[in-house]
Amino acid sequence: MRSDEAVPLDESGTPVSAAVGEAFTDGTLELDASERAFTSYLQAEQEHGRIKTDADVESLALVLVGAAHQLLLTRGPHATDLRDRMHRTVTALITAVTPQV
Repeated sequence: MRSDEAVPLDESGTPVSAAVGEAFTDGTLELDASERAFTSYLQAEQEHGRIKTDADVESLALVLVGAAHQLLLTRGPHATDLRDRMHRTVTALITAVTPQV
């Protein structure tokens, strides 16, 4: 992630990746925890006008989580192109729901 990119935060202000990672580590991760965390983040972005008001953020969160799972399962966590593929996927999805200025 570039230094000028926002870090997704959950409703408590914790980075989404940290919240999901902590839940995974301590065994409290619910299967839909990452989806809920991304939904919360995307709703906040929507409230700030950075995502279109008519965007279905719950479905968008599901697609983001599904894409991450697919890439991790098919390429493994150490694949050299994993970060690039995920960045391109997120960029494509978010671009589609970002208001044009």
